[in-house]
Amino acid sequence: MNNHSQDTSVLIVGGGPTGLTAALELARHGVNCRVVERREAPSPFSRAVGIMPNTMRLLEPSGAAELIKAKSIMASGLEVYVDAERVFEMPMDRHHDPSVRLFCLPQDQTESILAQRAGELGVDVEYDKRFESLEDEGDRVRVTVDGETYAYDYVLGADGSRSTVRSELGLDAEGFDLDDEWAIADVEAPAWAEQPGLFRVYIQDEGVVVFVIPMSPTRYRVVSSRPGALSTLNVEMPIEHIYREGNFLISVRQVSDYRRGQVFLMGDAAHTHSPVGGRGMNLGIADAAHFAACYAKGTLDCYSDDRHQIGADTIAYTEKVRGTVMTPMNLTRRAALQLLNFATLIPGVPEKVTQKMVSGEF
Repeated sequence: MNNHSQDTSVLIVGGGPTGLTAALELARHGVNCRVVERREAPSPFSRAVGIMPNTMRLLEPSGAAELIKAKSIMASGLEVYVDAERVFEMPMDRHHDPSVRLFCLPQDQTESILAQRAGELGVDVEYDKRFESLEDEGDRVRVTVDGETYAYDYVLGADGSRSTVRSELGLDAEGFDLDDEWAIADVEAPAWAEQPGLFRVYIQDEGVVVFVIPMSPTRYRVVSSRPGALSTLNVEMPIEHIYREGNFLISVRQVSDYRRGQVFLMGDAAHTHSPVGGRGMNLGIADAAHFAACYAKGTLDCYSDDRHQIGADTIAYTEKVRGTVMTPMNLTRRAALQLLNFATLIPGVPEKVTQKMVSGEF
């Protein structure tokens, strides 16, 4: 561990999962942190749901993983439908290694757990605090928050895809925006819950795809590659309550360098990609944990290259998956899915496929 950690000060801009993980992990190493967040209070909404095995391993030392596990539900299986006909099904909870599991929990609850653990280590999020500007003076970074000036050893930009920290550094998130508008709806549908933890994918004509993702035993997220998520679902879903719904655009972008002097970028401030594959929140948490590990080992010079490569790999992976599921269905692909369905009856195949889906470095 860095012998001067007690004297080091770090400003973390952004109180989402990435910023909270950075605070939690740095606090475990005895680093003096401050977290500022422009929101007036914790968000009641949930952008991310799935928590992958690698993320759980990263959160084990802080005790956050056990708390997440206690509140979440485990992914039990995957079903793929083509025009409402089920052509593929696979269990996801049978791998011999009990750590190879995907857990589902609304992001606001994950944030609450991370904030709780960080608070127990002496770091609380300061809400309704607006980061305005920074000036890197070499050995210190001078910043302005709500008109007041402070100096820190390091500044971490975990302030999302429209990052003010990134803007202050003059860095562009290079890439492209998808033309098609996507949609999301979070709903309460108890009658739908025949098998808790079951993921469903509905592939329709002209590349339309709808995902139904479990968030709790009776709460689901519907994500569609077209506007109006619920209207594009071509099967009946008895909904008792709609928590929220709306449309969104997808950006596939990454900064060229995650570091500029004493300022570091992580999470959506450094990279954005398709939600297909469920890597977004997990990748940001891994960025933050890696920064803390580099700090503890005195290897901060490795942070940008390490995380940039993994970010690029994740973008390539999610784009490959997005392209696969959104390609218009034809008889050949339907037959391939049905053949894969038979293959999952072979002992060991479902476990290998599950490991491929939920594992990997990020």
